[in-house]
Amino acid sequence: MKKLYNRKRKHLIEVLNTEFGNEFKIKGEVAGLHIVAHFYNVKFTESLINKVFEENIKVYPIQQYAIKNTLEYDH
Repeated sequence: MKKLYNRKRKHLIEVLNTEFGNEFKIKGEVAGLHIVAHFYNVKFTESLINKVFEENIKVYPIQQYAIKNTLEYDH
């Protein structure tokens, strides 16, 4: 399973690079099944998250999991 998940994660990162170029930054690229991606100039509103979810992609704004509501994740 580890090899399968690794291939899927690498594919996701390749697609993000193709579609968004330098418009995002990945943190925790090798940290298991999930990645943290910061998209510059994109505000993940509930409406946008719902549209993304309709495409079978799950997006979870990291601020809802942060102990302190800071912008440190924006870098």
